[in-house]
Amino acid sequence: LLLTKAAIEEELYGCEQSIMTCKEALRIWKSEYEPILTNNVQNLQAISNSSGGNRPSSRSQNASINFETDVEQTVNSQQGTLKVEDGIKNLFLFGIRPFSAIINDENSLKYNRSSTYFFSIQPIYFSLIQIFEHLVRYYIKLDKIDEGERCLKEISSLSPLCHQMFYMRGLINDARGQLKLAKLNYNDALAINPYHFPTLIQLTKLLIQIGNYSLAEKYARDAISIQPSNYQPWYLLSLSMEARGEYEQSVDVGATAVHLEGDSPIVSYHSIIRVL
Repeated sequence: LLLTKAAIEEELYGCEQSIMTCKEALRIWKSEYEPILTNNVQNLQAISNSSGGNRPSSRSQNASINFETDVEQTVNSQQGTLKVEDGIKNLFLFGIRPFSAIINDENSLKYNRSSTYFFSIQPIYFSLIQIFEHLVRYYIKLDKIDEGERCLKEISSLSPLCHQMFYMRGLINDARGQLKLAKLNYNDALAINPYHFPTLIQLTKLLIQIGNYSLAEKYARDAISIQPSNYQPWYLLSLSMEARGEYEQSVDVGATAVHLEGDSPIVSYHSIIRVL
């Protein structure tokens, strides 16, 4: 709900207020899930001890992290205002492992064969990534690209292979004018999740910008098939048709976009997290 509130604030007050709401969402995330993740520490340690045998723990290979001590210190520390830059620096202390570590674990790999499946059973991960995804977009709109990139770096270690990470990398590179790299990022995101609507929209915009109208039309139609009541892909399809000289069809499609925009919610119903 706070992310929906942030989207409304973006329309009414601008992105600065939306960023404040996202920070509040981070504070709530920390207060809601910190106890759960802290309780999971002992379980993870027990699993590691029972299944690891004589295999050295990956945590022990990092001399800069004293797992048990840091957990105790973090849990017992006073609750303060959670800064964006503090976003996930303590995640691993509460039992969250990056997806790259999970796919290298035989037991985890047996039950988690893709990042899509992984996030479908891990709403804690997904909700955190959504918060940071909003922050990245708001910082980009404020032309604070470095701040957005810093948020991305903080969250990317959690699951570097999921489609949301490639999508956010694409946004950063797109904002920097590195269109070829952004296009590659968007394609990587769609290779993992071909139904990710925001990536389809951004890639269509980029393709129109570089003049690849036929491919832009293809991705616009893909987006329409996913969210037919959303005006954005219809509008982009109209632009691509107009650029190709299909003026009559472009007018009809554009009229559809205008009609849908009048009834379009600020936040798409498809993007609201379901109650789990």
